[in-house]
Amino acid sequence: MTELDTITIRVRDIHTLPDAQQAIAVRDYLIVMDRLIGDLRAQCDEGIREWMKDHGVSEIVLGNMRYYPGTNPTTKGVDKAKTTDTILELAEGDLAKLVEMMVSDPYKHGAVKAFLKKAGREDLYDSMFVTEDRPVLKNGKPTQTLRVINTDYAK
Repeated sequence: MTELDTITIRVRDIHTLPDAQQAIAVRDYLIVMDRLIGDLRAQCDEGIREWMKDHGVSEIVLGNMRYYPGTNPTTKGVDKAKTTDTILELAEGDLAKLVEMMVSDPYKHGAVKAFLKKAGREDLYDSMFVTEDRPVLKNGKPTQTLRVINTDYAK
């Protein structure tokens, strides 16, 4: 029996373990293994990239999959105030046009809540933000997930 077989059985039978500590230990083991697998995959990707470089190969195509060395570019704003001012100026002060160019949730709800509290207007928070459970549906029914909170960091 392989280590994978053993952990698969432990996960399948986790509800039969005699105490919660053993069940959590199985979960923690999987978290460690997930990190190790991620590290191994990164090493494998680096090895493939080096192999391609050593062999003068710019890409590998296997079926519909294309592998090539590249970067993951991201675009970030460098001056939020200038961007806002420029859009408002060119839109002749039309706030609706400004809002159209924002991402889905431009405000940090925690920062806004703290700001409102400091201003003595916490009562406005619920009119600006909503927190809702968005269940994943399985067989047409909402499923719950195991939530984990580190109480050292919980407020």
